Amino acid sequence: MPVVEQLRWLRQLGEVYLRTIPSALGALIQAVQDSPELLPNLKGVVIHAETLLVHADIVTDGLRRLCRSRLGCEIIDGYRRPEAGTIAVRCPSADLYHVQSEACLMEVVDGDGRMCEPGQTGEVVITPLYSYAMPLIRYRTGDLAELPSSDFSFTQRCSCGRSLPGIKRFLRGGKPPTNPTTGFGDRSDTGR
Repeated sequence: MPVVEQLRWLRQLGEVYLRTIPSALGALIQAVQDSPELLPNLKGVVIHAETLLVHADIVTDGLRRLCRSRLGCEIIDGYRRPEAGTIAVRCPSADLYHVQSEACLMEVVDGDGRMCEPGQTGEVVITPLYSYAMPLIRYRTGDLAELPSSDFSFTQRCSCGRSLPGIKRFLRGGKPPTNPTTGFGDRSDTGR
């Protein structure tokens, strides 16, 4: 469906949340910029990148600013994996993502499998807590994340009121998360 028709359809729905991917959101914003009368009434835009390496489509600060200025709403985004569901959700108050550690343990490790220090970037390693059929322990995703600087403390509550661990941002890169033969991750080195 052409973008202009999508915007007309969204206007007919009234005040709604839009669930989309960053590239489609960019096209909607451009169409609204070209034709302001098509501006939909959005409560917010929900974006969950299924995995950074598959879609290679992440939310940038520029896209956040455009969404805020052109559509009048915030982007509600998170990081998720098919193996674990939602792992982290963007904080509405602070410039970070909160790890949903009640459902999934997430580590950010260096090339030797050791925990990264504050401010460093490393590979995302997950242990989903509700994966009973096929337990994954320290599953290396191939995705990258940057930890917040040392001024972020896990012993204090965030300005939003949560006390969950934080991630500064998720990045493109890393090794492919799946084995092309089986479609599953290479678990030969999951204990690292």
